[in-house]
Amino acid sequence: MAIQVTATIQGHPWDLWGLSKLFDGSHANHTLVKAAKPEGRPTFDTNDPAAVSRFRAQGYDVFATVTSDELAWDELTKGEIDLRDLMPATELIVKRMNGIALLLDPDYSPAKLLSLTYQAAKNVGSLLRSEWTPNKDATPLGAQQEHLSFAQDALPLASNDKAVQFVLEAIALPRTWASMWLIYEAIADSVGGQHKLDGLGFVSKSDLKDFRNAANNNRSLSEGIRHATQPRPGSLIPFEKAYYIINTLAIRWMASLM
Repeated sequence: MAIQVTATIQGHPWDLWGLSKLFDGSHANHTLVKAAKPEGRPTFDTNDPAAVSRFRAQGYDVFATVTSDELAWDELTKGEIDLRDLMPATELIVKRMNGIALLLDPDYSPAKLLSLTYQAAKNVGSLLRSEWTPNKDATPLGAQQEHLSFAQDALPLASNDKAVQFVLEAIALPRTWASMWLIYEAIADSVGGQHKLDGLGFVSKSDLKDFRNAANNNRSLSEGIRHATQPRPGSLIPFEKAYYIINTLAIRWMASLM
């Protein structure tokens, strides 16, 4: 017997109601959004402390539920349910619904995925979608005393060198192929171009070639692709290796300026 998992999403009352009219469970994968129709413009009671606190925390946003055939779990074929296995599929469903809604209404405010829940016989389960930083009991920074002089020299260097400043700001962006390309491009430009960079030996020429190929041909939206056209044939280095190449390149290039 399949267990139906329910997603809870958060969004503007009218936008969630609009989603419920589009995704009414009548189509192929039976995606069903349940949301109440608002009465007029959203408001709250300014004399109610609880309502004021709620508004400060989440604005006018309310909640809706989503079910779909894609969120049904068959324990006979998949084993015991684990909501963590369904979170990626749920995120894709919400992204696709948001994309469709934005095509039809450019003023639509995308909904956010909050949680997954299920109830089967006497068993219940829930999982929050969280962007919290995972807890850790140590940090590599504390064990890098050999890099102390690099860190201390890099700070004033960035104050006086626009290229270094740009690279450090780009490193602090969300880690994507696009942000890594910004770092690569800024360093290449600072040394006189791609061919000059290939010959400086900060990282190997083959590693730089692999990075360029992967950055231009990767097609994972979640990793921040640079192009929408179809990729060229051939294997690509993984995202983690590409970041290692760019991180090493940035450190060695900055060290050469000190």
